[in-house]
Amino acid sequence: MSLTLSDGQKQTARYCFEFFTACGATDAGAAGLLGNLYAESRLYSDCVEELLLKRYRDEGFLPGWSYAPYSPENYTRYMALYDAGKITLAEFIHPRQYTGARHQYGFGLAQWTTENRKKNLVSMAAGNGTTIDDEETQFGLIYYELVKSYPAVWRVLCSASSVREAAAAVLKQYECPADTSDAVIDRRTAYGEGILKIVKEMKGVMAMGIIFGSARIAEDGTVNGSRPGDNTGAEVSTQSYYKHRKGWKVLRANSADAAARIASAMAGACANPRIGYSQARRYTGVNLARSVGWNPALIANDCDVDCSSLVRVCAAYGTGKDPGDFDTGSERAVLLATGLFTDVTWGINQDTGAGLCNGDILVTATKGHTGVIVSGAGVRKQAATASNVKKEGAYMFECKQIYEGCPASNSVYLAQEILKSRGLYTGALDKEFGPLMAAAVEKYQRARGLEVDKIVGPATWRDMIAL
Repeated sequence: MSLTLSDGQKQTARYCFEFFTACGATDAGAAGLLGNLYAESRLYSDCVEELLLKRYRDEGFLPGWSYAPYSPENYTRYMALYDAGKITLAEFIHPRQYTGARHQYGFGLAQWTTENRKKNLVSMAAGNGTTIDDEETQFGLIYYELVKSYPAVWRVLCSASSVREAAAAVLKQYECPADTSDAVIDRRTAYGEGILKIVKEMKGVMAMGIIFGSARIAEDGTVNGSRPGDNTGAEVSTQSYYKHRKGWKVLRANSADAAARIASAMAGACANPRIGYSQARRYTGVNLARSVGWNPALIANDCDVDCSSLVRVCAAYGTGKDPGDFDTGSERAVLLATGLFTDVTWGINQDTGAGLCNGDILVTATKGHTGVIVSGAGVRKQAATASNVKKEGAYMFECKQIYEGCPASNSVYLAQEILKSRGLYTGALDKEFGPLMAAAVEKYQRARGLEVDKIVGPATWRDMIAL
């Protein structure tokens, strides 16, 4: 079967595949699961069952629903109405409740229908600080359900050598629709095989040697888990680099030695079975790491971290300075404030991973996930700082890149002078890169056909000084 996916569906497929293979599923097992998820929701995490949308249209409930099947516009509208409270929690859990308990309608990647499963989704989203349509939350719920309630299916996904074997197990024991005939199995197998082909093609254009390490998920698929330590081998683990749907911010240690130590620390943490995942117990791992010189490989007692607290440990081991506590929402600001890291996001191809170096810290652009490039990204190059930038050509000043919130410098002053002379910057020549400078840089980049990122990096410098 020739399967065509949108870019968004491809990214969801890739992200789902990486999530479940990192948790222990075989390639065939993850593909069999994906074939079922595609059949259920077309890989839209905000998918609302078409029969419910039809009822909404027929009954005039909040008019305006599209007649197009699998319509992203309908799903976006549904979530907006849910977030605004116009679709209540009761309506979400029991859609059109007045028609009786027989009427259940699905939502999400797995098309959860029953009261308990929908309540679990709501609870997990609240615990994660996300929304019910968040992909990572839904992957976590699927994993939780498989491990806790459908262990036989999970064993098949972890051992399957054929997509059909996995697709059949998910269909008959997890999804359990009315029709589980061979024809339905064949169709879902074909979906899975088609998705597997697409994912492998996507992986083929990635820098596949690049390995990313992080604290990922507790043993039961929740954010807190029930037992300390790595109970599955996947709670804190490595996987191939992937492009996150939220986009990565990439922070690089200014010292090459520090970057190598950060990579080593993450590798050691991923290999240490004493370190598991739990947001509630995140400081147990931090405290034990502090007691052994911040080297997570030396932790000898069962403990837990979450993704951001593990990066804190790695950064402290690498640089010799504890940056202090942070979560993924504040991580970038906290690490940059130490003066030991530089934001190099502008130089990274997030689709392929080109430009990444071992020891780079990746954190999502908005609150979500973080980890470290462990290996396969090449030899770390010294960062551009006032002391090590070669004073020639376009870089006869202090910094190769300046951006809003960066330290005051002569580089900012030079950029201010250039942009002021061109009528784009209206603020003071104060060496501070503030909102007025960011707006001026954005205007300049748009006018000159450059990448619009509000960062004065090498390409923008070259253009500005007409080299």
